[in-house]
Amino acid sequence: MATTIRFIRIFWSIFWRSVLVFIINAIITYGLSAMVHPQSVSLVKTRLSVSLLPAIFIFAALAAKSPPGVIFEEHSLLSNAQWRQTYVGLCLCSLISLVIVSVTAPLLETDAWLALRSLLPMALFLIFWVGTAAWQTRSAINR
Repeated sequence: MATTIRFIRIFWSIFWRSVLVFIINAIITYGLSAMVHPQSVSLVKTRLSVSLLPAIFIFAALAAKSPPGVIFEEHSLLSNAQWRQTYVGLCLCSLISLVIVSVTAPLLETDAWLALRSLLPMALFLIFWVGTAAWQTRSAINR
C-alpha cells in the first residue's frame, strides 16, 4: 500500500510539473503564431512541427539548473539528481516527438500527420511519466 501511494505521489509530481511546462510552451507557441499568419499548408506544418521547441529548452534549463527548488522540488520525494534525470528524460521525449513530427510532416497527408502530431506526444509522455514514476519508486524502495 505504501508503495502504491509513493508511486502516485511521484507520478503526480512529475505530471503536474510537465503540464506546467506544457502550459508555458502553449502560451509561447500561441504568442509566436499570432504574430505570423502562414499562408500555405507547408508553412503551417513547419510551424506546428516545432511547437515543442520551447518545452525542450525549458526542460533542458530545469535539468541544468544548479539551485534546486525552481518548481518546488525541495518538497518532493525525489532528490535533485533524480529531478535532473527526470527533466533530461522529459527534454528527450520532447525532442523525439519534435523530430518524428518534423520528419513526417512532408511525408504524410495532412490529416494523417495531424493525427500523428496529436497522438504521439500524448502516448510518449504518458509512457514516460508512468515508467519514470515506477523507476523512481523502485529506486526509493531500494535505498
